[in-house]
Amino acid sequence: MEKKIKHLELIQNIINRMNSNSFIVKGWSITLITTVLALYISSKNTSFIIITTLIFFSFWIMDGFYISRERMFRDLYATVANKKEDEIDFKMQIHQFNTGNRTWISGIFSKTLLPFYCVLLFGIIMFLVLS
Repeated sequence: MEKKIKHLELIQNIINRMNSNSFIVKGWSITLITTVLALYISSKNTSFIIITTLIFFSFWIMDGFYISRERMFRDLYATVANKKEDEIDFKMQIHQFNTGNRTWISGIFSKTLLPFYCVLLFGIIMFLVLS
């Protein structure tokens, strides 16, 4: 039973790290977008709008990647939890779970990311319209 618990702890640590990375990505996206938009206000240089767009989509894609990986590791956790003690091999292969709502594209359009990035996009658009 000790091997199984250790393997589950390792997987849980990865899940926590993916969740933390996703949170950090959201914070950095807001910080960088706000900074670039402040630079746009001070200079009215339209290249800052392009930079804002690139930052927005880059961080959204990266966040989708992290949430898809987190979901795959949750599937691995469930698989390991259902194994017998003598079947524990400490493998961390998740490629077999990369289907359905576990792909990075489905991560981008997940229920947790879509509202956040839609609100952020709406805020960017409103900022540009009103400035």
